[in-house]
Amino acid sequence: MKRWICMLLVLVIAFSLSGCGSDGDTQSMEQEEVPQEVSASTYRAMLAEMIAELAPQQMDYFDSKVKDVDIPITRGDAVRMAYYAAVCIGADDYNGYNFSSDLADSDGRMWEVGERLEEICPDAYADIPVTMAGHTWDNEFTAAGLWNVWHVDVVSGKQVFAFDEELQSMRMYDMLTMEEAEASIERLRTGYGIKKYVSVDSAEATSAVLSEEVLEKTAARSGEALDDLPRLTGFVLKSDGDYTIHTVVSTADDIRRIADWGFNTVRIRIAYEALFSQDGSMIDLTQAEKLDELVAAAIDEDIHLNLLLSTLPGRTKWIDVTGGTTSSEIDLFLNPERQEEAAGIWAALAARYRDVSGAHLSFTPFWEPDGDLSVNSEEGWQHTPQETFETLELLIQVIREKDPDRFIFYEPTAHIAADATIEESSLFYEPLKSRFDNLMISYNFCEDAYVFAEMTDVAGEDIDMMNYSMFKPEYPVSVYGVSDTIPSGGGLTLGGFLPGGTVIDLYLAEAAGSSTLTITGDGAELYRETLSPGTYNPGRPLSSFYPYAASDKKLTVTLAEATDTLTISAQGADVKWSGMDVILPEEYSVERWYMNSGYDNYFEENTEPFLLLATSTVMISPYEHSDARQITIHDDVSFTTDSVVSQSNAETIDAWCARISSFSPQCIVRYEDACFTLGTTQASILRYYEDMLAAFKRYGFSWLSNDYEIILETSPSRIADAELVEYDGYISVNMELLELLQKYQEP
Repeated sequence: MKRWICMLLVLVIAFSLSGCGSDGDTQSMEQEEVPQEVSASTYRAMLAEMIAELAPQQMDYFDSKVKDVDIPITRGDAVRMAYYAAVCIGADDYNGYNFSSDLADSDGRMWEVGERLEEICPDAYADIPVTMAGHTWDNEFTAAGLWNVWHVDVVSGKQVFAFDEELQSMRMYDMLTMEEAEASIERLRTGYGIKKYVSVDSAEATSAVLSEEVLEKTAARSGEALDDLPRLTGFVLKSDGDYTIHTVVSTADDIRRIADWGFNTVRIRIAYEALFSQDGSMIDLTQAEKLDELVAAAIDEDIHLNLLLSTLPGRTKWIDVTGGTTSSEIDLFLNPERQEEAAGIWAALAARYRDVSGAHLSFTPFWEPDGDLSVNSEEGWQHTPQETFETLELLIQVIREKDPDRFIFYEPTAHIAADATIEESSLFYEPLKSRFDNLMISYNFCEDAYVFAEMTDVAGEDIDMMNYSMFKPEYPVSVYGVSDTIPSGGGLTLGGFLPGGTVIDLYLAEAAGSSTLTITGDGAELYRETLSPGTYNPGRPLSSFYPYAASDKKLTVTLAEATDTLTISAQGADVKWSGMDVILPEEYSVERWYMNSGYDNYFEENTEPFLLLATSTVMISPYEHSDARQITIHDDVSFTTDSVVSQSNAETIDAWCARISSFSPQCIVRYEDACFTLGTTQASILRYYEDMLAAFKRYGFSWLSNDYEIILETSPSRIADAELVEYDGYISVNMELLELLQKYQEP
């Protein structure tokens, strides 16, 4: 009996142990299957550890923005926390437009976060505007969400918190898991690149990472003078962002592609902050090695690379992460301390690339010295051309001390007009030429009347200085002036095409005294009013390029029948006007391309960047420097006068080239793209470039084009009717534009 009881006890214990073991295994399996959730405190510690390594100087900022709170968090919460860490390490700007916000918000829940986000990130919803990639968002909550959508790290090709393709969702409302937290840290690191600062005087700073094969290849071309090179033709690669992307984003593939297209020159434009500390005393080897890759690619492709630093100490702008404000330095040409820092930067680059032939590499110390770099333009530049010259001379000297043979291109002025360009450049050209060899002067070129001449499409309250809702005249173009004054005892005269039904709207600016204003058509009085002295609150200052300014005083007449001559006259005192619409009957409308507007929501029902719309309105803006008072209206919905304010055509381009050639026969010209401020038509841009590039070739000018991104990526948003094809791995290439540039490359 005892034996059976013992056996039973053994079985019970065994079964019990077996059962316990089974339950333990089940719990273990369940723990493995259920992802480990992460608290705000844990994730914050992970981010802080990364910041301590990559940007310890930003820890106070991070502490102020992200609090240590032990509560569970969603992916949406984590996106905001990660954003502040991204700001600290400089990865807070968009890394290209690699992702669709519509797709990201496909489930309608991209903006969801936990209910206690403000406990973790107290400033998330505060009214702190954030500017990224040229766009300004209302607060850090919105900026963080959009940053995560667009930022893609270069290794995984995914967002910091990736879009779920299967669920078609950002899953912002799901709880954060440890796996996702760890992945986000890795993507923050690789998406930006770990900074590795060393002194600019160290061996690592002054030794480029170039293979023996590459060094042998460039050594074979050492000893060549700048005059030995062929005429240089190629593209500008913009790697300086909006003064917030502190990384080298252009790649060796860009250089290889340009070489494959047959061009022999590339300019890489980089903000100094991408490579150096703020005072220039340290260089980031991670970014420097990216630049090494570009230099190596240029050597390998036997193409000339020009390195331009678009910012320098004393000539830059940055975002203050602690206050959400922008600030800038604009005293490079006045401040010896900033000049010393800039000299140290160029000395370091000269030492680093001293073994690279001038045939493969040149430097441009700075550009547009009298431009505002889009920073603090209200303050303006207070330096003189002489101070610019002295700074440039200093930088050339320090470069040549490290590398006596380095080729240098220099741009003495941002002026475009030939006379002003030559006047300012004359201080630089002969003195530098007599002192240094292997220099080439560089100019900026743009035909203002075409590239910058737009017109508003709707009678508005003001001149549309923001370039919205405009169409651009077809090239070639002439801009006509009309006097802004209706003189006492005289007047304005309209003639040409004035059919019955035409409406004239005239906005007045001011009456100098008591004056009677009369409008007559073929001698018959159509309107009369006695004006009291005073102003009528016209809009912004008038411009020869941007019609027009409306005012509080609008006069309107309608022509009952076709009219040969319409006269607007004043008696008693002069009257100034600010804008005029001549609205022909609708049957005379012509089609023009317009840009979709965020200014007046005129196209709010449409999403296309450009629309082909009919208009019968001739918009006329007065020009204070013109004496013309006879306006001729044409049936193509345009007007002319006998005063040409500005024009762009083959003759004006040739005249510019002739003046520049007589001053400096050898030069390189960087030309602004034809849709610099707004779109143009494909046919118009091709006519313009044909005239411009043909002239450059006649005069032997080297040239650099700003059209690389337009050819490959941005034609649809820059050219109204761009002709696009699939080519070279891209689905929307402006092949006509590329082929035209290839036509004028060397040889």
